Amino acid sequence: SFLLIGYLGYTVDRWRSFLVYGYNIQGRIHDIATFCGGALRRPNDPAARAFVYRIYRYLNLIHLLVYKSKSIWLNELSTEHIMQLGLLTSEEAEILEPNADLAMRRDIVIGWISAEIQAAMYTGIADRNIAVPCLDQVTRLRAACASFGGQFVTNHPNMWTALMKAVVDMLIILYAIGMPAVGFVYGLGCFQPYCLAFTFFLVLPFICSQQLVVELSNPFGGKHDLFNSNSLIASCEQAHFTTLRCNFDLSTVESVNKSFEQQRHQGQKEQEQLRQDKQQQQGQHQPV
Repeated sequence: SFLLIGYLGYTVDRWRSFLVYGYNIQGRIHDIATFCGGALRRPNDPAARAFVYRIYRYLNLIHLLVYKSKSIWLNELSTEHIMQLGLLTSEEAEILEPNADLAMRRDIVIGWISAEIQAAMYTGIADRNIAVPCLDQVTRLRAACASFGGQFVTNHPNMWTALMKAVVDMLIILYAIGMPAVGFVYGLGCFQPYCLAFTFFLVLPFICSQQLVVELSNPFGGKHDLFNSNSLIASCEQAHFTTLRCNFDLSTVESVNKSFEQQRHQGQKEQEQLRQDKQQQQGQHQPV
């Protein structure tokens, strides 16, 4: 029972770590989008908008690759499907296609993000002051993705698991056979339901604990306590789409405010001119 409790505690902590790493990946994506969207020096420049759109595509592609093998829906997506979604160009697909490992593809796309950010700072599209913190978030994103994937290949030693399974199974068999033999009272007849009840309640916690370990081992492929990766990707996409456009909307607001101020000043000048013309007309009609 001590072996089972220890393994169950480890399984629950491991299940929780998937959620922590998932939100950590989402946070790093939001940080990169915040830096790139806020550092644009000329938001209305077509080159700046093309840069932001490439970052947007790459961030969505990374998030998709992280969960692709974990979600039954995303796992059905082929390279052609991803191209139809607009997340990959044909040239980029030719680079990624030879790499069958999704982790390798993910790291390549992260490298593209790093190259795009550095090129944007070199060409003056983005402010160079974000170089260190932004690229630091890029490396943190790669580390978070690797840690997330590593959770699927990290587990207790096989000897621990085998010993725990053998001991618990022997204990269940002992309860199932020994309890009816020990609790049976000959004077009460052949059928004694309380023996079955005692056996059932003694065996049930061990059976449930073993099944709980199986269910929590993969929070993306079980039947209960599943993580909705589709919802996580969708909400993250909405957030960094808005963040990457922050300077676009700000520049639009500034241009609208500037146009409004010009119109207001023009209206004031016209009113002043009308007032002066009216005074002149009144002065001409006064008797000498």
